[in-house]
Amino acid sequence: MSRSLASFPEELLARILSLSLAPPRPAFDVFPPLPPRNRTAPLLVSRQFFRIASPLLYHTLHFHSPHQATRALNTFTHRPLLANAVRRVVLGGIWHDCVDVLAHCKYVQDVDITLDSGPGGPDDADAVAFCHALEQRRTIMHLTIRKDPAVYLTHPRPIYVLQRLAQAVHHWTDLETVHFALRISSSPSTLPLARALSVAPRLRSVRAQLPAVWNNILLVISTNPHLERVMLYAEPVLGSIQSRLNPSMCSAVIKGGYICDEIEHAVLGTGLYMMEAKKHARLSELIKGGT
Repeated sequence: MSRSLASFPEELLARILSLSLAPPRPAFDVFPPLPPRNRTAPLLVSRQFFRIASPLLYHTLHFHSPHQATRALNTFTHRPLLANAVRRVVLGGIWHDCVDVLAHCKYVQDVDITLDSGPGGPDDADAVAFCHALEQRRTIMHLTIRKDPAVYLTHPRPIYVLQRLAQAVHHWTDLETVHFALRISSSPSTLPLARALSVAPRLRSVRAQLPAVWNNILLVISTNPHLERVMLYAEPVLGSIQSRLNPSMCSAVIKGGYICDEIEHAVLGTGLYMMEAKKHARLSELIKGGT
């Protein structure tokens, strides 16, 4: 006896639809993006699909511009229940409407922040409101910090946001993973964040780009007794492997459509940073466990 897809149990339908509604990789991802596809098509199949798929579509939000944040805010204003489905927010900058979006997303667990340029300090109204809204989200479990290519950590806004993140970490008692998607350096603005992470009660994993020279940021974080691994990766200096290989060789290093991470971002143990890290037993052990 044939059965239509609509006759499946809704739990199974939700699982199937979650795969078709998986968000595309952001532009700054280290892996090449998947081919474009119409993610909203399942919502148009039937009322049942619309009801099941709508929350799945809002599981992860990618904001690449202030306009996208404004549109999401308008949606949540008219349909506030959709905001309860948001678990991950990827922010391409710090914009005014992001503040209200975070206020609506009470159950967000994963925040991906890109540090951008701005006045910084208490006069930077957008950054002040953004950091306050972020502190109020006590459900954060995963944190990723990036920066715009034209921005330096010595600029006023990154300094201010990093200092406020150090305060927020003390409120995020469920924080489990942190990803520094930038070359983090030791400075008066980053050390408070490292010290806050060193006492985070549930921190298990830290991922970071391999620093060019030795600094003690990861050494400070490694004093956290709950930390299980530190994963270091190197940014390829000659471009991605895919761009350097001919088509006949690409298939040998691509797994499931993505560049093999072990090849693309391998870390040599003879670098300046790694040679110094080996002098610190706890940090060296964590790097071996994760890299």
